[in-house]
Parts: sequence; structure tokens; C-alpha cells
Amino acid sequence: MEPRTILLDNESGRRRTSAQGPPPRKDLIMPFSARPDLVRSPVAIVTEGSRGIGRRAALRLAEDGFDVVVAYTDDRVAAEGTRAAIEEIAGRALAVETDVADEAAVARLFQQAEEVFGTVDVVVHSAEIVMCGSVSELTPEEFAQMHRTNVLGAFVVGRHAARRVRSGGALINLASDLSESARSSYGAYVACKAAVNALTVFLTGELRERNVTVNAVVLDPFVADPAHPERPGELAGIAEAIAFLAGPGHWVNGQILHPGH
Repeated sequence: MEPRTILLDNESGRRRTSAQGPPPRKDLIMPFSARPDLVRSPVAIVTEGSRGIGRRAALRLAEDGFDVVVAYTDDRVAAEGTRAAIEEIAGRALAVETDVADEAAVARLFQQAEEVFGTVDVVVHSAEIVMCGSVSELTPEEFAQMHRTNVLGAFVVGRHAARRVRSGGALINLASDLSESARSSYGAYVACKAAVNALTVFLTGELRERNVTVNAVVLDPFVADPAHPERPGELAGIAEAIAFLAGPGHWVNGQILHPGH
């Protein structure tokens, strides 16, 4: 199954697709955020929500009325800062330390989200490691470390999202489109992200009957790499795409979005 590339205009929010499909069935595309019978705030889990694009996404979802569970790896101070910023926006938030590649830790993350907020509507999986280096330069240990977080983490988080995200919800991953380029310094990273792209496509089929959408948003490694300065404009565009998929873009499924193209 080949995903269609969807190009999202950050200014207007209008879609431009590489192929047009049949009109979507309205009974299958209504997201939880648009349902008149929903009297609570929607709930989102954002992995690595303490920094970078995870923090941007968490704050952007809070602006749309989400309660947010900020999963973080080790920087509790940064996670609490994100939690406080969400509460200033008038949302509710919870910070939970989570190793995304650990089955028990991710199970606890979802359990705490459900205990505090009642359910989980959206999962934004933004936790990843970026290591710059060609395949010939990186050691097997370095690749294993990146693979554990980027691939196993995506599998474990996706596995729990597939079981616990409520009907009408969404799973949103971070993707890469560098597999078609020749940037040798990111070869190992791109290999990991190619696996995430494949997981996104196959989870789409698994969750379609439950009306849970699965998509990915392209993130350039130069934006994700901690060694490079943040690019606020690009991060903002990616956060907008995530918010679109989490709410009004529920008709989009099994796609890779390229913000700003």
C-alpha cells in the first residue's frame, strides 16, 4: 500500500495532494473533537514533550483545548516547564517519565493518562535520537542505541496506541523523506526512520475499522538534531501539521505530510 503525499500549506491550512481519491464517507471521518456528545476535553499523549518539536506540539494541542500528558526521558525540569506552560494556556497537563522502548514504562504512561484524564484520544510520538555520521563511521553500538529509541520505541508506543486510543482518535509519528536523498551523514538515522514510515502505513490498516487514523509528519534531521540550533518557523509548521491531524484533518489517513511544501 503506497501512501499519497499530502502537502499542507501552513498559511491557509489547505491541502494539496499528489492524487485525488474518492470523497470520504462522512460517517467515518468525524473526529472526537467535532462530536457534539463529547463533553470533556480531548486528551493527548506527546512523547518527548519536554523539548523540541514535542514541546511545540504539546503547547499547540493545548491551544486547541487538549489536556496533555507530557512524556519525557530524563529532563524532569524541562517537562515540568512544559506542563506549567500548558496550564497557563488553560489546559490540564501531566508529566510522566517514560522510556519509550520499555514495554512496562509505556504501559504505565497510558495507565496514568487514563487514571488522571479518563482516556487517550491522540498520541504524538516525537521521541527520537539523531546521530550524525555515515554508515561506515557509526559503531554498531551507536546504531543499536538509535534503533532502540527510534524503531523499537515507535513499535512499543504504536502497539499501545493501537490498543488504547479511543475510537475517533489519532496516532501521529515523525517521519523522514531523506531515504530518497544522498545525505550520507544521516544514513543510519534514515534507515531507522524508514522503519517508522512503514509502521505508520501498516498500522493504518490495523486501526481503520476502529476509526483511528495513523499518519506521519516529515521532520528534517537538521531540525531534530540537538547539535543544530532550533528553527522556530519550521518547528511551528510541524506543530501546525500535527494539530491538523489531531483534529480537523481526521479525514487524512495513512499519509506522510510535508509541512510548508
